[in-house]
Amino acid sequence: MDFRHPTLKFLAALTGWVIALGVLSPIAPASPADDAAGIYSEELERANSDDPGAVAAAMREAHVGLVRQPFSWARVETAPGQLDFSVYDTVMAAAASAGLRVLPVLMDPPAWRSTAPASGRLRAMYPPRNPAEMGMFAGALARRYGAGGSFWAAHPALTPVPIRSWQVWNEPNIQAFWATGPDPVAYVRLLDEVSTAIRAIDAGAEIVAGGLPYAGNGLTPPQFIEAMYAAGARGMFDTIAIHPYAADPAGVVAILRAARLQLDDLGDSERPLWATEFGWATGGPPVTITTGEPGQAALLRDAIALMQRARDVLHLRGFVAFRWHDVALNFGQTDVWALHTGLMRLDGTPKPAVAAFADGAALWRVQPTAAQTASAVAELEQAAAPGQQALPSVVGVSRRALRIRRYVSRGRLVVSVDVPPGGGNGRVQIAYAALRGGRIVFRQARRVSTRKRVARVVFRLSPTVLRSRELRISASHGAARATRLLPLNTRHRPESSR
Repeated sequence: MDFRHPTLKFLAALTGWVIALGVLSPIAPASPADDAAGIYSEELERANSDDPGAVAAAMREAHVGLVRQPFSWARVETAPGQLDFSVYDTVMAAAASAGLRVLPVLMDPPAWRSTAPASGRLRAMYPPRNPAEMGMFAGALARRYGAGGSFWAAHPALTPVPIRSWQVWNEPNIQAFWATGPDPVAYVRLLDEVSTAIRAIDAGAEIVAGGLPYAGNGLTPPQFIEAMYAAGARGMFDTIAIHPYAADPAGVVAILRAARLQLDDLGDSERPLWATEFGWATGGPPVTITTGEPGQAALLRDAIALMQRARDVLHLRGFVAFRWHDVALNFGQTDVWALHTGLMRLDGTPKPAVAAFADGAALWRVQPTAAQTASAVAELEQAAAPGQQALPSVVGVSRRALRIRRYVSRGRLVVSVDVPPGGGNGRVQIAYAALRGGRIVFRQARRVSTRKRVARVVFRLSPTVLRSRELRISASHGAARATRLLPLNTRHRPESSR
């Protein structure tokens, strides 16, 4: 599928949707499920929280309906043939105490069932040696935590909230989670074994195919989906998951729309989508999804609102924000953006994004009107207007291709952007947005040429801008993008990009 020119396909699809003042979806609108608003978290594990029940209660207070939680095979099968469910018994008890659903991500085989080599292994997750063995692991989980499972019988004081949705692996299209190299055919074999085992125990269970991101070390979601279907994946799963990390809400929904169009082209227009990870970081090495706390809240609120308005057109099952809590950096660990995407700070206090999530979860329960759906479709169509790049081949969340240096001096914002060799020709677009209270009060952009691989621009700042809390500075050059923040409540001097 050629994503460089998606507009004609999308407009053709709209021909059957747009009628009079509204939009008719090819999928009949349905009430959202109670678990449609989800959060990724590992804080219901005893090792990561002093009181998992209190954490679950705080999530429920924020209108979380579902927790997406890794279920590590290696942490259950602690020795060959010996199963210890204690870690996930704690998770399930805490979630059930607050009435939360759990979406387990089945992954991470123990060493004796893994394809990992004895020596020289990569710092990545290896797929299982035998997919049938992972099917047996999945079956054991379904018998314990599914409808009528042994866990619920052993805990009569809990109101059962059985697992009815199961996600098979995480991000199998990138090498970080499929260390032997992304292999759609091998993933389909795994999907087949696991789904067959779970459905043998719970015929009505929802099987979710592993969430697919855009990243620089694997296959793109469209490449992986195309190969999955060619390998016979149709019918093995109920819902396909996408991880639409993007710089802004329009980018999030554009990625989902591209997946929807591809599934329609594959003759699978009834297949729901599920955004099982997306979000923005408030710290760490700056990447295209780095922002401040007010910016994180605004982006999260706007993204959920746009997804809600477009959900019937996209046939969107729900969303899972990444993640509940920031994660402390271990000694010797390399800092990465993913440690800073929490709605909660390291000290346990909420960021503004908690309230934004709660607002979004409440909004999701409201059925969008035809006019609202039409508005969302118009935004998507505008984002894919001719002459604009609708989707990059890589969403730069794992690395920064451009370096931004910036400072304020005498009422002027000075921005320099280093363009790496081989980045292509053309001008660099440099922009800034002034933020106050999480809202943009002013923005300005310029396109400038590079000189010795450096683009430089000076913006004169108005008193209104100088009274803002921070500036969000962005640069784009072809498919490469970067974003930096500059607080305005301290003295500024020239600085290098960290």
